[in-house]
Amino acid sequence: HQCDLLHVRDMLKQQGGGLAMFLHAVSRFYVAAYYKLGHSAVPVHDPVTVAYVINKDMFTTREVRVDVETVSNLTLGHSVVDWYGQSGKKKNCKIVTGVDTTKSYK
Repeated sequence: HQCDLLHVRDMLKQQGGGLAMFLHAVSRFYVAAYYKLGHSAVPVHDPVTVAYVINKDMFTTREVRVDVETVSNLTLGHSVVDWYGQSGKKKNCKIVTGVDTTKSYK
């Protein structure tokens, strides 16, 4: 994950102010839940999605073929990405592969 809540929390604390300090305080429960599950980073999926809608220039993307497994008991519901065009199927999805975090935290 290229955008991590731990970094965002540090920035909020440095910024100060009522809203920033509130967000810093309430996000500690979210961070604790990720640590309890053994994660070392805490992704911020929803804010990054909103950032993509607002400013696509912050992101690097790639057009690929994506299918969802619908018949396997083992991998049912998993997304299968054809990164190299091996399936011969038409590309149907744009995937974000990178984000300029210097812009995303402003």
